[in-house]
Amino acid sequence: MNALKQFEAERINVSIKGPDSILIIVPREEIEANPPTKSYLEVFVDRAAETVVKERKPCTIEIIIDGYNRDSRELYEIPEVCEWARKEYRLLPGLSFFLTDDSRLRFCGWLCGSVTKDEIVTDSFLEKLDELRMRFIVDGVYHSESILRDKGADESLLKEIYLKQIARAKEAK
Repeated sequence: MNALKQFEAERINVSIKGPDSILIIVPREEIEANPPTKSYLEVFVDRAAETVVKERKPCTIEIIIDGYNRDSRELYEIPEVCEWARKEYRLLPGLSFFLTDDSRLRFCGWLCGSVTKDEIVTDSFLEKLDELRMRFIVDGVYHSESILRDKGADESLLKEIYLKQIARAKEAK
């Protein structure tokens, strides 16, 4: 991410989201560059984990993809976006633990692959999306433990954070 976009993201983060939430603006150039072994989001997950351990409260990540505004397709219809999401999920399986509920749902839509507007409303797609969303949440909780432990989290903090995550998931239903 270039320095100006990062600065803007930080400024927006502070003014709109607050200090316990990270706003990530992923530019189209990053999506289409798609290096297969490097995660674009890793530094942000690392920062969120540090906040969780230091502040002893959840820190969420909101992901916005920028640069497709003039494309008539929805982001879930764009193969490059879907491939980018799959790569990030493969490299950062604990990501979903830190995502906001809206970002988690959008990310799952991207993970489902390139689909049309007609397909997205079918029962079979909605079942697939719901199954993926549940797996995404479970993977996030499972893999976040090592991420948080690396930052110094102890058993009591992990229990406290996971209980808050469970409560948040129940509210989202």
